Amino acid sequence: YRTGNFGPIQDRFDPAKASELLGNPAVIPGWLRLAVAAGIGVLIYARTRRYDARGLVAFVTITLLIFFLQAQGWSTQWQAQIIPLLLLALPTRNTVLGLVLLSLAAFAEYPFLFIRTGETGGEITGALQMPFAILVVARTLILISFCVALYQKLRQEAPAELAP
Repeated sequence: YRTGNFGPIQDRFDPAKASELLGNPAVIPGWLRLAVAAGIGVLIYARTRRYDARGLVAFVTITLLIFFLQAQGWSTQWQAQIIPLLLLALPTRNTVLGLVLLSLAAFAEYPFLFIRTGETGGEITGALQMPFAILVVARTLILISFCVALYQKLRQEAPAELAP
């Protein structure tokens, strides 16, 4: 496993190096991941029953989460987009607890885990592999659980007083 681009500093400022791939290529091609994500998005769109403002926020949020789940990498900065949308779409205690868990996992991943890879050029080896794998699986399961909750919200009819 490798954490980002830890190549020589001069390579980071060379535009000719921008298109060169470092490390191992993706196992699942990007076009396939994007096609599966788009298919899931179309199915969700076709089955949506909630057309009020909260339904719109839920649909935008689930679209963003599906895109993040299909992406080749993960950036902890993406939580800045996820957190407010989830709190607007699902204003419950479970959402807050899930977001706290997601934030704790991100904090354990960076800076605690990644700081230990600086001397190895960003390579995660040895005893760090298992915590890294556990954090990736936990983060993925949390994001999927948010998608399930948002889908359930989108399948509900909007209350009559909130309907457009």
